[in-house]
Amino acid sequence: MTTRVVAVASGKGGVGKTTVSVNLALALGRAGHRVCLLDADLGLSNADILLGVMPQYTLEDVLFAGVPMEHAAMPVADTVDLVAGSSGVLRLAELTRDKRLALNRQFHTLARYDYIVVDNSPGIASSVLSLCLAARELAMVVTPDPTSITDAYALIKVLREAGMWWNPLILVNRARSAGQARLVFERIRATAGRRLSLNCAFLGCIPEDPAVGQALVDRRPLVTRGTSPAARAFPILARCLHERFMCSAARRVSPETFFDRSFMHLRGRAELEAAARPRPAADYGYPDLARDLERVAGLAERLDVADETTRSAALRSLRRELAVLRVRIGAAAPGEPAPAPVQPKAPKPADTVLVCCENPGLREVLDDVVRECGLTPARALSISRETAPDFSGHALGLVCPDKAGTDLAGMLRKANGTPILLLSGRTDHRPATLPACVAQVLEKPFRIPDLVTAIRRLAA
Repeated sequence: MTTRVVAVASGKGGVGKTTVSVNLALALGRAGHRVCLLDADLGLSNADILLGVMPQYTLEDVLFAGVPMEHAAMPVADTVDLVAGSSGVLRLAELTRDKRLALNRQFHTLARYDYIVVDNSPGIASSVLSLCLAARELAMVVTPDPTSITDAYALIKVLREAGMWWNPLILVNRARSAGQARLVFERIRATAGRRLSLNCAFLGCIPEDPAVGQALVDRRPLVTRGTSPAARAFPILARCLHERFMCSAARRVSPETFFDRSFMHLRGRAELEAAARPRPAADYGYPDLARDLERVAGLAERLDVADETTRSAALRSLRRELAVLRVRIGAAAPGEPAPAPVQPKAPKPADTVLVCCENPGLREVLDDVVRECGLTPARALSISRETAPDFSGHALGLVCPDKAGTDLAGMLRKANGTPILLLSGRTDHRPATLPACVAQVLEKPFRIPDLVTAIRRLAA
């Protein structure tokens, strides 16, 4: 079973986020799951304090000192381990390609856990956004305090603008009643639905309880202190979280994928911030040069492929990066205007895949696979006898005709030169001769790696 990664975050500090992370991890462990609590709170890494332990190694030792992940994972309960936090996450963007590959292998060792619970810093720092986007499951901790509600919505909005397409979970802490918790949730859900097109889900609530403060003083987790109202809430939260994961297989990620996504998001944001902050050429030093050369080297590697289209695109990107690099080191060719900083662009039509699938669960899986291939899934279109989707301008059409008797030839009459990848069951009624636009057929049930390979090959 794939490891499930959940990021616990909050818009502001002081809402009990770390208390939630620690006790949720222990509650999952008591339910029979193997859990790793990853402390990524860079400001106040205090999960170890709440647990009453003193770790020998931290996450920074794993990232930059060569300490094996197994040595940093400290047992804190029968089936729960802690990887203590540090400021090392901020330096992820500095990793070389070789170091990144080595750390991928280290994070792969976390695949033995059923859950990885990531305790983030509060706020909207780059590290928080990167870890939340990489986890693909977000538990937002909020209190009834108006500033907490406002800041939680602000974080959700920033994550949405940064690419979060899945619906976050809302956990209301310090609620005076279940009714108050529901009102807080509905306020966030309504605003996020109206302005961000997100449908937030209610994970649950934790009641106001003086036992929480006493547990902090005693340095003993709340769930080990008997049956206070707040302690009784965590097993319920753990069960709700597990049930949600069982229903959303598309958002499960492996530990090494989580690490790699965190790295890519953080490096991407660092590059955008650097591009938006012009500096004199005299301030350009060896670390900057090494970082830029690493990126150029990655583009150069893409030239060593057989596909002419991919090679041409990589060559154009390489030339652009070299032009920018020349200006950054103050070596622009005489008479050449300095190129403007490269700005992020919206996905072009040629980077999109038109996904036609009536099954909501399968559609979610297909959308996620398309994104993993570096492409953007187009909006859902109905499949009917009366209307045919227009595949013009898309890199690929991904068609899964789930309804019996679908007129496949009629549905694909507007392929207009776009290759079609057909997902078809062996019992489907398909015509003896498929339309010429169908470039490949994958029989259901198919393997995800086979689907990824097919999408990348046909959309190249």
